[in-house]
Amino acid sequence: MITSIHILLIICLITSACNRVSDIDRYHKMVSSQLNSGIKKDSIFLDLKFGMSVNSFYKYCWAMNRKKLFFNSHDNNAVIYQMNNGLKFAAVFRFTPEFHKDRLYKITIDAYYAAFAPWNQHLFADSLEKDLQHLFNSWYGAANYLIVKNPMEGDSLIKIDGNRQIRIKKISEKDIRIEYTDLFIEKSLHANPSSS
Repeated sequence: MITSIHILLIICLITSACNRVSDIDRYHKMVSSQLNSGIKKDSIFLDLKFGMSVNSFYKYCWAMNRKKLFFNSHDNNAVIYQMNNGLKFAAVFRFTPEFHKDRLYKITIDAYYAAFAPWNQHLFADSLEKDLQHLFNSWYGAANYLIVKNPMEGDSLIKIDGNRQIRIKKISEKDIRIEYTDLFIEKSLHANPSSS
């Protein structure tokens, strides 16, 4: 027997599915609009830029290491940077580059407050996410972030300026993942997967 609770549950599920499609549709419209704008933004952060050659990227990181600003991760697979300015509390950025045809097109950062501990709830990822939004607004200009809800991956905040996409996503109680992506390159990789 179908009750009003069953009907309400079905309506909620349909509404939820429609909202996800709506988020994805809004995201694709935003990407299309920004890519068609002709705006090119290569700046990432700390003088890192899309289009840097592999050699230039590693030379730059080595120079920053000599200045004691960048460090190798313990497994030598990432660069570590401790950000002491711009956020409410010092944070650790662990980042890895991705290259296409010898050019930097993506950087993935896992960030957390340096003094994170389970008893320091003010240093959880939720607080860092808000703090990063304020910082990025000062770096890249104020913007409304598109919130894309994904039940499989979790919610993401997305800011797109021309070809530069910044995606911020909580991945644990401690960590935030930030992805800088050159959408021109990303789009060409999806259109022609064999070119990577």
